[in-house]
Amino acid sequence: MAHRGMTIDSCCPFCQSETEDLDRLFLECPITEDCWRLAVFHTWININIPFSAHFGISQMLNSTRVADPAVGMDRVIVLLWSIWKTRNNMVFHIEMPNSGTTLTRAKKAHAKWRIKHNLTQTIQSSIPSFSTINRKKTHWIALRKPQGEFIKINFD
Repeated sequence: MAHRGMTIDSCCPFCQSETEDLDRLFLECPITEDCWRLAVFHTWININIPFSAHFGISQMLNSTRVADPAVGMDRVIVLLWSIWKTRNNMVFHIEMPNSGTTLTRAKKAHAKWRIKHNLTQTIQSSIPSFSTINRKKTHWIALRKPQGEFIKINFD
């Protein structure tokens, strides 16, 4: 934001001890580390994923992507999004961060995504094609994984 001309506090909003950057926000901050530990403890995230401050966020995502396909990259991405939401709630709504709440939000968002994704695929395959001119065309939308070595992350 600062490079776009906005005046902001550059300290990590969670711990107020170091400059906020992607690695600090998503991996190094004690609040964030607690989120990752809790996700591993709940066996929601695979313990073999390198959630360490020694890795940057890009190395962590790349290691996760090339690891065993059963690792659950979708869960990692949703937890990153939930950490971002927790950060924004703290900055803009003065809400205290809570690792349990952050993980719960991630789990709910992941469950909703899985239900919609599976439901959309089921509906798409069961809808007959109609060629009636008077009918409105229905468009079903489903998130598809990007091809190749890309990761798509949308933040609000």
